[in-house]
Amino acid sequence: DIENQIYQIQPKMSPKLIILVIILSASSIARSFNYDCLGNEIEKYTLPNLDYELDALEPVECSVISKTMLEVHYNKHHAGYVNKLNILMKQLQEAMINRDLSKIVNLLQDIQFNGGSHINHSLYWKNMSPTKLGGGKLPDPSSKFYQHITAQWGNFQTLIQYITSRATGIKGSGWAWLAYQKESKQIVYEETLGQDTISMKGNLIPLLAIDVWEHAYYIDYKNLRPQYLKQIWDIIDWQEVEKRYLEAILQQLFCSKNYLLFQIRIRMKWN
Repeated sequence: DIENQIYQIQPKMSPKLIILVIILSASSIARSFNYDCLGNEIEKYTLPNLDYELDALEPVECSVISKTMLEVHYNKHHAGYVNKLNILMKQLQEAMINRDLSKIVNLLQDIQFNGGSHINHSLYWKNMSPTKLGGGKLPDPSSKFYQHITAQWGNFQTLIQYITSRATGIKGSGWAWLAYQKESKQIVYEETLGQDTISMKGNLIPLLAIDVWEHAYYIDYKNLRPQYLKQIWDIIDWQEVEKRYLEAILQQLFCSKNYLLFQIRIRMKWN
């Protein structure tokens, strides 16, 4: 077998080095297939399933996003980013095996763009819902999220107007965000350009993502971004936004408790 052959070639090789050689040999054979260096099949990224039909966001009484627009945006633009990301990930695997640093650096830039687009769009679809399923409906006034918004922003209308105004002014292509700031525990508005993710801006947990690339609205609204931004609030799923807000609080609470336990254990160890 391979191990005996290696011993015959170099009897003084250590067991650890032998294992490393076997792994590297296996990786060079597997790289022409869809397997990683440990022989595991690489899981490809896929389009997330929509929670609604392609025509669900164009109610007769208030057309927000047409079936044609959603079909092109979801099945063409987002799918294109995902397909490109899978190609890039396979190329990255090969470049890492070959230790081609120059290619790795170039690939990572494209992965950031296409991977960021996949992350951003996946949240964007979740942030929308047909009106018959609660799209546009504000959270319960007694909820923690509703009270946080009113305490910080005055009311939802003020928040919506602020986001709409700021997002309208984003130069070129980008994203408008509502996010939870971990340090301040505030709900903040942020912007990212291109396909940068909100996580690239620090300790922010995304709650709401609005795509302001022209490909998000050009079929329905031509170049009228303000009109698109005005209409989109009719289908924003505030229940989904609220759910992400509560998850952010729980996540921070869990991390804080774990950190506190860690500190206690350290003190007990040294005392």
